[in-house]
Amino acid sequence: MTTHRELAAILATVMSGSEPLPVPLQAVIAGTLLSGNGEPVSKAGMARIGKYSHGSAHKHYNELLVALQHRIPLEVSRMNDDDRDPITVTRLRAELTERDATIEALREQISTASENLENVRRYALALHQHVHDLEAQAASTEGRQVRPLRILE
Repeated sequence: MTTHRELAAILATVMSGSEPLPVPLQAVIAGTLLSGNGEPVSKAGMARIGKYSHGSAHKHYNELLVALQHRIPLEVSRMNDDDRDPITVTRLRAELTERDATIEALREQISTASENLENVRRYALALHQHVHDLEAQAASTEGRQVRPLRILE
């Protein structure tokens, strides 16, 4: 495992060179910019800001990118000493996603309940028809007059 000093030495070497920054470092900087501006930190957004290929970064650094999505907004919020909240959009998007999941679950429950209610309605109608037929049959054998029942809705 790399120590903090070794990591600092690696970063110093990378930062002092004139060649382009490696994708993981570009992703960290891009994610920090996004979060600092109050925008959601996403893999596509980091690739857009960092100007690196989203597909190859996703293929080679997916675990890092997922970790950055969750960790950077928390760290930016922790380090922010101002009264403003730079990750409002990120929080709101997370709340919106959670609410969408709740709404979807409730819609599924309503759909299931509606199907069950429709089955009960059909059963009641079939039972009513069957009882009506039995009463008509019994009345005709006894010679009584049959009064038709109305279906209530």
